[in-house]
Amino acid sequence: MRTYYTAVGNFRRKRDRAGQAYPVVMVNRQEYMVDRQEMALWTCLNWRITSMEQAREHYEKLEPSLYPYITRTFENCLKRVEVRGLVVSGNGDTDFEALYDLLDGLYVVPITAFLPATLPRADCFRISFFDGVPSVCFCCSISGNSSQTSP
Repeated sequence: MRTYYTAVGNFRRKRDRAGQAYPVVMVNRQEYMVDRQEMALWTCLNWRITSMEQAREHYEKLEPSLYPYITRTFENCLKRVEVRGLVVSGNGDTDFEALYDLLDGLYVVPITAFLPATLPRADCFRISFFDGVPSVCFCCSISGNSSQTSP
């Protein structure tokens, strides 16, 4: 059985009343606070579709910078962000089936509602959830004050 993983949502840095910054992942217009370990794993899976072994390799590169903040194993952290909906997975007997299962529920969503209209141009890729349905946006372009997007 093959399994592939990828991160969903987008990263935001928020500030509390004291001015301290903290990481937040936005999924389905909902904020999810993440700890350092979850943020490192989410970052490893962001912009990537990987197996667990590949995700572990990327994570292990960041792991030394996390001490003494590591509180759970890689597998437990991966399961936690998956249960929280910050990471999605797909399973199958072949690579193709696993990839299809991963991408099956994802679809393209324009991001014009999430960016200020004053941006002259924005090219991006984002996977997020809307009303519990995963969505993906590939290379949306926004020009000037227009709300039109083009692939």
